[in-house]
Order: sequence, then structure tokens, then C-alpha cells
Amino acid sequence: MKKNIVFNRINESHLESMSNLLLNRQKAIIDSFDFLKNDSNNFDRIRESLDEKLKKGIEGIVALRNKRVVGFIFGVIRNDYFYNRSIWVPYDGMAISTDEDTLLLNLLYKEASRLWVKNGYFSHYVMVPLGDERYFKGFLNLSFAIQQVHCVLRISEYEGFDVDNSLAIRDLNKNDKNELRKMADIIMNYQNRSPIYVPAIPEMLRDIRNGYGEIIDDSDLSAFRVGEVSSDILSFQAFWDVKGTLMNPENAVELKIAGTYQRHMGQGYGKKLMNDSIDLLKGKNYEFIVADYRVSNLASSEFWRKCGFKPIAYRMVREIDNRISWAEFFEE
Repeated sequence: MKKNIVFNRINESHLESMSNLLLNRQKAIIDSFDFLKNDSNNFDRIRESLDEKLKKGIEGIVALRNKRVVGFIFGVIRNDYFYNRSIWVPYDGMAISTDEDTLLLNLLYKEASRLWVKNGYFSHYVMVPLGDERYFKGFLNLSFAIQQVHCVLRISEYEGFDVDNSLAIRDLNKNDKNELRKMADIIMNYQNRSPIYVPAIPEMLRDIRNGYGEIIDDSDLSAFRVGEVSSDILSFQAFWDVKGTLMNPENAVELKIAGTYQRHMGQGYGKKLMNDSIDLLKGKNYEFIVADYRVSNLASSEFWRKCGFKPIAYRMVREIDNRISWAEFFEE
């Protein structure tokens, strides 16, 4: 495998080859997920997107075999109060030639991670496409774990739930802003518990609550349905318009937020709300819903699978012991 392979830092001269590799990767993925075929799978648009990322700043490596680019991987630097200093490999952040195997991905990560760790980035997140087993297998081999599942539901295949309860469903309105801010805690309160353990960082809670209060004024909001009993809102689902991308189908909405107060879970409120939302979206002629959830969120994992959502990508993560920065092996 290593024979005739050279690894270099990514620069502008590699963009054309990287774009071709990514385009060929997408063709293989579309064989498994035909709904991902859209105008984004176009050489010029892919090259433009990669060029934009390169100009903003990325850290990555290309592999050349006999002077031909046969693979690449790059990460985007992130530094905030929740994810700290971390590297994120986006959905379009890696590709290998169709005639290369998983080991090339492993070697690309080996070379790129040296750059990342050297600069103090020990948390590595990778958006791994499904549909080509080389990618998922490659990062499993590198001790990455699944953290987030990204999935798609074809609305015409939704079978619906047989459920009967007293939940009344309506659209969100401008008088619900205070209720929205209260609902902001539903998801975080649940994810803060076992077995998910997402920390409830004060700055994040502040931003989420403020963001929820402004949702009603968002021009890209397609639908926000709330379920209530005796005028008390107990459950909600909200959908935003999304454009077709390499990992989003066209004519789709994104289910960004949904939840039910924990004390009211298990009574079929989410199921009844989903039935209603599907009918509403059908009436608006949408064909797909995209969503994502923490794999350790057992309630979400089970519910979205029952709805018929199919995984198309995993966000995988590896946390490197930061003591490597000072506890390096040395010889006396």
C-alpha cells in the first residue's frame, strides 16, 4: 500500500483532483441512496465548495500514487465553549479513489492527525458517508465511535402509527414565545441524563433559550406543530426548508427540533404529532424529511427508526488523550 505513495499538505493545485475524487465517491453513494442525486453532484459546484473551504482555512493531506492524487482528508478547526479545540471533517472532507481500499483512509488520517494533534486539537469529529463501506470501516479501524446518526425519510413510505389519545394539535403562533423558551429545555434536560450525558453548559442553555424564542420569526421555518392537552403544550415538532446538497435530497425539510416533556413520554403524543406533521408536509408537496439524533439517545433512536428514517451518514468521534502532548516516548 505505501509503495509509490507520497503525502502532501492540501493546496489549491489539488482542487481539481479532489473534486473528481469526491464526485466519484458520490456516484457510488447514489447507487445506494438514489434520493441524493441532485444538482450538487456536479464537478463545478463541488470544486467551488472545496475552494471556498480552502480559502477559509483547512488542515488536510492528499495522497499521491505515482504523482496522481488518489485520496484526501481535511478538517475544519472549531474552537467554542461546547466543543473546545476540535477538528471537524465535513461530509465533503474526504474521498479516496474507487480502486483504493480502506487502508488508504487510515494512512490519510495518520498523516493528517499529526498536524491536528501537533496544534493541540485532540477531539476529532468525522462525518462519515454510508453507501460505501470503505469509509465506515476505515474509521472503525481507527477507534472512532458513532455519536450522531443522520437520516432521511421518504414521506411516501411513511406508514403511520395507530394511536388514539387526547392530544390536540395546532400551529405555533406568536403568542407562544414564552412557551417556546420553556420548551427549549426539553431536549437538553433529557440529553443531560443517562446514558447520553451531554453537559448542560450555561452558555449553551442561554443561546438555545434565546434561539427558541425567535423561531416563530424565522423565514425558513416550514412548519412548527405543537401538541397540547387542556391548553398545556406537551410536545412539538419543527421543520425547516433545506436545499439539495451532497447529503440532503431536494424537495426536503429538516426536522431540527422535536420533543415531549419527559413526564408525558410513552403516551403516544410524539406518534400522533408525527402522523399530523406528515399529512401537513404531504399537503405542501414535500418528498423527504432529513433529521439527526444522538445514537445514545435511546428514545430518539427507537422513535426515528420506527418512523422509517434511514441512516445515510454517521458523525463519528475520537477523543485523543491530551497527555500525549507532554508524555511522549523518549530514550535515555
